[in-house]
Amino acid sequence: QTRHQHALEMIKGRGRKLPHSWVAGDDEMGKVPWFRRTLRELGESYLLSVPSNILICEVNNDTEKTFNNNKKSVCKFADDWVSVSKWAKSIPSSQWKKINVRQGHKGWLNVNLVACDVRAKIGDEIGDVETLVGSRWRDDTNKPRCDYYLSYNKSAPVELEEYARVIKQAYRIEECFHRAKGECGLADYQVRNWRGWHHHVALSMMCLWFLTEELMYQKKNFINHYSTST
Repeated sequence: QTRHQHALEMIKGRGRKLPHSWVAGDDEMGKVPWFRRTLRELGESYLLSVPSNILICEVNNDTEKTFNNNKKSVCKFADDWVSVSKWAKSIPSSQWKKINVRQGHKGWLNVNLVACDVRAKIGDEIGDVETLVGSRWRDDTNKPRCDYYLSYNKSAPVELEEYARVIKQAYRIEECFHRAKGECGLADYQVRNWRGWHHHVALSMMCLWFLTEELMYQKKNFINHYSTST
């Protein structure tokens, strides 16, 4: 099975028992049209990263065009299809909204977001109307970055603040994997069966949990000691 099939299997199974609001994933997950379509059919809200070179047609109320799937859409650009990176460059700075997500160890974590409804074209397949979210931020070296996401929400329109929360929460999960691999040997296994693999992963996760609890405990003690001494 592919990773997309594994993901859907988990969502259909354990996902029904675990309360969640969003399905998030990297661009390997987001660039597959049938995976996003299946999530919509399952009633799942998603925010999936996509590569910067996928083509999109921005939905607008000015002009209608009919594509080969007999669905009507509206395109802002004269050449109909543009890459998401070109789309982001066409957005005026005034339309990007700066959002403070939460406080980190180096101050506030913030992103600049913009969103609009689009149809995405990957290969010869044109998708349904989805929300394209552009995210501009700076990494630890202060280098500017820009990420792109395709999103669908099963209920009401989504505020940019909610998109920002989900984006940063997804990064938190990725950071947990990196920490587990770097500090707890998550990726350093030599097993030949599923049981051995599950045992290794379970022990690595327990180790990461212990280290995180110790880190929080030491941080709390440091803050209390500093507050008392001052």
